[in-house]
Amino acid sequence: MSSIETRHNAATDTLSYRVCFRHRGKQMKPTFATEAAAVKWKSVLDTIGADAALILLEAPETPTTTPTVAKLIDHHIEHLTGADEGTLARYRRIQTQHLRPWFEKIPADRLTRDDVSRWVLEARLLSGEAPAPKTLRNWHSLLSDALSSAVERGTLPANVAKGIKLPRMDADAGEDMVFLTRDEFDLLHAETPERWRPLVLLLALTGIRFGEATALTAGAFDRATNSARIHTAWKQSGKQGAPKSRRSRRTVAVPEAVFEALEPLLDGKRPDDLVFLSPRGLRVRSGNFYNGVWGALADRVEPKIGKRPRVHDLRHTFASWAIQAGIPLPVIQRQLGHESITTTVDTYGHLARSDFDPLLHLGASLTRPAQIGA
Repeated sequence: MSSIETRHNAATDTLSYRVCFRHRGKQMKPTFATEAAAVKWKSVLDTIGADAALILLEAPETPTTTPTVAKLIDHHIEHLTGADEGTLARYRRIQTQHLRPWFEKIPADRLTRDDVSRWVLEARLLSGEAPAPKTLRNWHSLLSDALSSAVERGTLPANVAKGIKLPRMDADAGEDMVFLTRDEFDLLHAETPERWRPLVLLLALTGIRFGEATALTAGAFDRATNSARIHTAWKQSGKQGAPKSRRSRRTVAVPEAVFEALEPLLDGKRPDDLVFLSPRGLRVRSGNFYNGVWGALADRVEPKIGKRPRVHDLRHTFASWAIQAGIPLPVIQRQLGHESITTTVDTYGHLARSDFDPLLHLGASLTRPAQIGA
């Protein structure tokens, strides 16, 4: 908790103002010439914490024609092409909540790698808790992309955020994902309200994303080739748009069991009709589906299987089953719509025992250590 202390200089008959607070065990009292300046900085301190506020306090006050880091990020977001409204809204949220409070007053040409590293280390001050590694990477990516754009325009000589060491994601990946066994999924599927069983089965046996599945039209399915075309998806804005990436526009394999489950839903529909609809005949929204269906379903199955799967874990479950079946990772990559095989390997490579097991037999023909020199 901070406070403002007024000081009187008898020699000059002037007042100064000190913001008093404790930081890392030390009493700090930066001094300001005016009460307004002290009040303003105290507000910043109480909002974003001492580390971030001290960065702003220590930023040079000499004139510069270079815009602040925050303004460069604003410019980057405003001039993005090919991004849908949902993505832009997410970027603006990251900027407002996690970047602007730190970088609003720092001239971009005076930003250093130490500043960025300090922000990475202290980002928890802005979020209230330590962000997940993937979340922090998303925040850093927006900052780095904005600086790279400024370099391309000639505004900056270099991107000081590029190459900054970030927390590893692989340590948390296994904890975040829930993989269901066949028996566990069968129990989940049996507990699912009948109306939603075809959707749950489709998600688990194809690995497509929820926003892709609920945007499917009857004409996207081809029973003759047991496939479906993924060419659109629901966005955060509530509008339909292109899937997540270029490779997300794809044709996926659809098992016969899924077609049998979908048959009543496809019957009589026109090619452009949505396959999945809410009880009110509207498109299926992820929030409504969770609140009305999935939350209660997870509550019922968790005591029985000892896991609490999310809807997205059906995609992870599909990948684990495909790997167990010996399907090559590049094939799984195409089915999931990952832009790069690296994403597939990084996310699911630890499950590929078929690739790992042959390594265990490399020493089978070697002479036993005890026989060496005999």
